[in-house]
Amino acid sequence: MVIIYVRHGKANSRNNKADPPLSPEGIQQMVQAAAWLREQGYRHDTVLKIVTSKWVRCQESARVLASELGVSEDRVCARKSGIPARKSTWDRFVEGLVNDQADGVDATDGAAVIVGSHPTQQMLQREYGCLVVSRSTRVVYVLDTELGECVASWSAGPDSGCPTAPGC
Repeated sequence: MVIIYVRHGKANSRNNKADPPLSPEGIQQMVQAAAWLREQGYRHDTVLKIVTSKWVRCQESARVLASELGVSEDRVCARKSGIPARKSTWDRFVEGLVNDQADGVDATDGAAVIVGSHPTQQMLQREYGCLVVSRSTRVVYVLDTELGECVASWSAGPDSGCPTAPGC
């Protein structure tokens, strides 16, 4: 199974809520991330599930990705406990995804998209050698569970060192 980690889109900073929704820019970032994923071959028939944390910005990001990739809403789920940001709990979380059967399909043949936030991004950079970017950068990492490493990445943001269009 391929694990695709996507950092949520930019939240609406004008909203004073502790859990703000996506900004228009954040929605566009998710549309761009989905376009890059489609270019890599990830679509409704290869994405088995989209897992997100409980945060509104993550759930909204997941819905945009699902819509853009043609993934049905029933394959999007929010975890009340959040997305792990420690290697030990991340490994157990991923093992559960790999062992899960989606509609009788062998999960090893598909991809799971995980929408999370900065702490998980930092752990993936440290543990899997993923692209190192700033807190304000939006990223997509493709992690190979068999190799245990980041095999592709895309980023957009002011400090990413990458173009804002897909293809980094």
